[in-house]
Amino acid sequence: MSEPKISIRIAKLLDGSAEGRLGVVAFVVIVLAVIIVSAVT
Repeated sequence: MSEPKISIRIAKLLDGSAEGRLGVVAFVVIVLAVIIVSAVT
């Protein structure tokens, strides 16, 4: 399972300032896109 890696990556992103925030936003957008696509299909 890659859950620990993902949580560590999120923690690292949150540690960063502006770059970290951008990473979190991109991550959320990707997750939402995957949910929308799976809901549509």
